[in-house]
Amino acid sequence: MDKYYNFDTIVSYDNDESYRKVLGLLMGFDYSEDKDDDFDENCYDNNRVVTVLDQLWFWTKEHPLFYHVYEKAASFMLSENPEIGLSVLMSYDNLPLFHNMLVAYWKLGERFGSSHSAYVELHDKLFK
Repeated sequence: MDKYYNFDTIVSYDNDESYRKVLGLLMGFDYSEDKDDDFDENCYDNNRVVTVLDQLWFWTKEHPLFYHVYEKAASFMLSENPEIGLSVLMSYDNLPLFHNMLVAYWKLGERFGSSHSAYVELHDKLFK
């Protein structure tokens, strides 16, 4: 899974440009040819995004805690489709907490549970 999503990326941003840069790093965009301020437009790889999101979905969809937050996040878009929820969780407002949950699950595997702070923080944000 880690060949698709960069779990080691530090997710911290304070504007749209830095968010897009972090998202690109998480997804493994190639920034080697970054020559101007339009790094994300020049390096954006739609196929890579689809692959990474698909891999995240297949890796987490059977886990009840992930499915629970996917359903709630989808509801913000007036949807019942949990795959929409995955996209919502990758958005500007949710990515830091969702990334923490992904990293915790990646590191802990089946020991990851509902009392883990990464899940609690995301759950509290979504369900408040």
